[in-house]
Amino acid sequence: MRTASIDRNQIEQLVRSAIRGEAAGAPKTNHAAAPRNSHDPPGWVNGKPNLRVSISARHCHLTDEHVEILFGRGSVLEPDKDLYQDGFYAAKQSVMVVGPRRRMLPNVRVLGPTRNFSQVELALTDSISLGIDAPVRHSGKIEGTPGCVL
Repeated sequence: MRTASIDRNQIEQLVRSAIRGEAAGAPKTNHAAAPRNSHDPPGWVNGKPNLRVSISARHCHLTDEHVEILFGRGSVLEPDKDLYQDGFYAAKQSVMVVGPRRRMLPNVRVLGPTRNFSQVELALTDSISLGIDAPVRHSGKIEGTPGCVL
């Protein structure tokens, strides 16, 4: 079964609206850490651009249960590097992702903290290589997504 896909123009529109903070349910940001001059345009602080972009081409989120299944009873995610989002980190643990074509991606980083659901997020080229018809969605929208093996 083929999942519905979004064309590149829709992706560009989603990205542009997210950057402008117009995406539905976009979290409110606290600008107290970087006070803005009232004459600065959005995204600028004291006359300088202040936009931080972080990209992770491939990573996964796991539940507590799946951490124990994959790494042993009593295992917990061990923070390795803090991410730019407060409270989030790249864990020391990584997994191998295997798709329907039986090709694999070794050393896919696990991000913490754990969640109520497990999810793998891949670049389009990775999903094609693995044989996964991956939809383009916001993180956390997992209903009806294709599966893989960790």
